[in-house]
Amino acid sequence: MFDNVTGGNTATQLSHVALWFADPNDAATAGCSGITTPFDGDHVAGILVLSSENFPDAKGPLQKLGDSQDDDEE
Repeated sequence: MFDNVTGGNTATQLSHVALWFADPNDAATAGCSGITTPFDGDHVAGILVLSSENFPDAKGPLQKLGDSQDDDEE
């Protein structure tokens, strides 16, 4: 992943998951904060709704899904 601050590449942990509201107005309608965060294509997303950040690195829930290539070999 490209790091905007340092200009270098950093490792990205891909076994974790996080979900944001696509629009801050959707979050506000659901009774949440209507603040804006930059986590979508137009950089105008709502708040973080769900995160697996409590799992240790390399132990996120997506690790349990396995290798999708195994399913294709049947």
